[in-house]
This record gives sequence, C-alpha cells and structure tokens, in this order.
Amino acid sequence: MSWTAYFTSVWVAAELRDRPETLRLLGEWGKEPDWLGKEGEVAARAAAAGTWEEQKRILAVLPARGREGGPCPGTSAGLCCGYRVLDPVCGCPFACRYCVLRSYLEIGVVRYYLPPSAQGEPAPLPGFRWGTGELGDSLALGDCGGLLTRLAGRVAAPGGPVLELKTKSDEVAFLLAAPPRPGLLPAWSLTSDLLWASQEPGTVSPGARLRAIRRVQEHGYPVALHFDPIFPESGNAPGYADLLGRLEREVRPERVAWISLGALRFPASGSEWLREDPAWQARLAEMIRGRDGKWRYPQATRAAFLGTLGRRLRKWAPDAIVYLCMESPEVWEASLGYPPKPGALGRCLDEKARSLRERSAL
Repeated sequence: MSWTAYFTSVWVAAELRDRPETLRLLGEWGKEPDWLGKEGEVAARAAAAGTWEEQKRILAVLPARGREGGPCPGTSAGLCCGYRVLDPVCGCPFACRYCVLRSYLEIGVVRYYLPPSAQGEPAPLPGFRWGTGELGDSLALGDCGGLLTRLAGRVAAPGGPVLELKTKSDEVAFLLAAPPRPGLLPAWSLTSDLLWASQEPGTVSPGARLRAIRRVQEHGYPVALHFDPIFPESGNAPGYADLLGRLEREVRPERVAWISLGALRFPASGSEWLREDPAWQARLAEMIRGRDGKWRYPQATRAAFLGTLGRRLRKWAPDAIVYLCMESPEVWEASLGYPPKPGALGRCLDEKARSLRERSAL
C-alpha cells in the first residue's frame, strides 16, 4: 500500500519546498502541499487539527536541525541491549491502542525530517546496530521521498553496521525491488490475532506479517522478530500458541538473527488515554510501579509468560539470540535462566551483527 493512503494532508516547511527529496515526495503525493509555512507553527496547527488520531493523518516535512540519533534510552532498572536509534520519522500512521508515543511526542502529526542540504550526504553510521523503529514504523511509509534509499546508503559500505527496520506492516516493495541491500535487517513486531484485532487498528494481520517475513527471507534477507508488547493473557492463550505454530511452519529459523521479548509497560506518566476505557481498566489495575518508575505487571507474572515464550522460541531457533527488552536481572533469571553480565547482551548482539555482515548475509 502506498504511503499516501495513510494521510489526508501533507505539510511542508517553506525552506524545504524545493529540495529534491521534497519534490519527489510531492510527486508521489500527486499535488501541492496542503500547507507551506514555518516549522515553528506546526505544533499550534496540529493542536487545531483535532484529536491525536486525526493529527496522525497529517505528514509534515520538516528540517532535521541537529537530529542524528544516539543510544536507546533504555531503563534504569533493566538490562539494555546497546541499540542505537535514528529518528528520520517521528510518529506513526497506525493507531495501536497501547502506543506509548503519546507519552513522548507532543503531537500526533507524523514528522518526516530532512537534514539541511548544506550538510551534503549523511555520513556512514558508526558502530554495529542501529534502528529507526523507536518513534515510528520503519517500513510503513516505504521509500517515501527516498527515505529508505537514503538510509540504505548509510550502511552500505563493507564492514558497516546493521540497520534494523522494525514494522507492523507488510510493506516490503523496497526490499524486494533489488538484490538484498547490504546492512538492512527487516524486523517484525508480532502478536496474536486476538490482540491484533482489538489493539492494533490500521496494521496488517499477524498472518500478513508472517507472509512478508517469508517473502524477504526467500529474497535473501535475514530477519529479526519482536514479541513486544506481550500481554499476560497473550503469553498463554491459544491465540498466541496459534501464532507460534504458524511462525514455526512458515518462517525459516536459520534466517532469524535475534528475537526480543518485552512485556506490556508504560512510562510513569503514561496510559492516561486508556484509563477511561473499560476494556483497559482491569489490565491497568494489575500493574504496579517498578523501580524505574514504569508501570508493569508484577515480576512473577512477567517471568511466567516471558519464560514460556522464550523457551519455545529458543527451541525453534537455536541459532537466534533470544533476549528480553528492558527487563531486570531478576526477571531474566526467573524466565530464561540467567542474567547477562553488564554489557554482555550488547556485545553478543554486536557480534551477531558483525557476523552477518562478514558472512554476506547482510
């Protein structure tokens, strides 16, 4: 599906109107921008545009002043994987009920950032592992305005890092249009059919995601998988077992680089938009404030369903690294049987990324 289907309006900062990237984007849009003005006016215009959901139907092309990315912020009480993040797009066209971007982004408008033209071509990325899925969906917009083409160029050099592109879409046209591009690692967030239908409006079904995974694997890419957020009922319900059964039948485990597991959680100030929803009140009532201030299910609850899923996934994909996202050493111990030493998880994933590049799997 074209990125244009997600939006009703495109806004452009006037200083970017004649940039080649903007002209390409507007050519794909098929008409002139719906608004042309100053970057500083966007927040007020967004507030006047309506609700968070209505704002998400707007794409704004803005200058990326000083925006380069950096380490994932992680959490003070959990073990971090050492992932680095780029944010060329902030915001997501999907409408997942649990989405914590509401806690971190002041507006719902999807912001597409272009670096100042005076900077020339962006420099190659350092390190071993980067991703663009922290503040948006990495593949939903496809190669909108050359977005993925530019990102691929930053990791194309031999010995460069892996750039993980995490999505809840089946938008793989860019990945299939040419031989596998060095350094790109497609990744999917997976959930049960039940939770997809009730919690992830606008995204494609888990079955469609599995078919997309199979297509890119057959094209030559390895993939990464993310079961996050996992709900307690999903960790043990028949619907989640059905997803795992389909995964085991349809996806090649030897072409899976790593798999992360993350329990449902919210920032200290998060989830206000859910508290008036009767379907969410019982879930939120079960949560407690963790040592890092985040709202989480109790440790024993998390360890039980993370352990159930982790053991099955390890058996299915023994060569993949199965790890927990933003979890404490105690939950690692109780669910997977060991807590990694400080920094060990990041080094292990870096070595996996390096081996993928060296073996020309990426």
